[in-house]
Amino acid sequence: FFTNAIDTRTRGIDAVAEYTLRTSSLGAFRLSAAYSYNETKILSIADNPAALSSLNVVLFGRQAQRDLVVALPRTKLALTNDWSLGRVHALARATRFGRYIESSNVATGDRTFGGKWVADLDIGYDLTDRVTLAVGANNLFDTYPNRNGLIAADGSGAYGGFAPFGLSGGSYYARVGVSL
Repeated sequence: FFTNAIDTRTRGIDAVAEYTLRTSSLGAFRLSAAYSYNETKILSIADNPAALSSLNVVLFGRQAQRDLVVALPRTKLALTNDWSLGRVHALARATRFGRYIESSNVATGDRTFGGKWVADLDIGYDLTDRVTLAVGANNLFDTYPNRNGLIAADGSGAYGGFAPFGLSGGSYYARVGVSL
């Protein structure tokens, strides 16, 4: 069922600063900071289609509306250091995701999750111009959202249904990259 049921407006700002520092003995450091702030507002909602109203179904109810305006953080900050020295390189990033709200059809079921920092790390070595070995981690310190009530009998639900940085904690890898 496709519909054009809602009009929204998103306003915000993105700012990025980068600086490269080259040294003779310690290599090159490419530093960056990126910040974004966004706010979405609902401008209008179309009337519920008659076919759904007769079934007592609301097409775009409270939860769906709030998923558009509060389910994603309004703020995000990413600080990155991309370093290289000869064939060795590393990327370290710290990202802060702002607070977000997971909504339900009634206000008493809403859950607010606080902002969190997530760290990523990738360390690599270029064996040749075409082959790179790397190890790394996404969400290095295994960060999870705040535990926030509503835990089901099977243990699910402690962290809500979604998070801007995922719900499965850290992931770690070893990689061989080949450029053709």
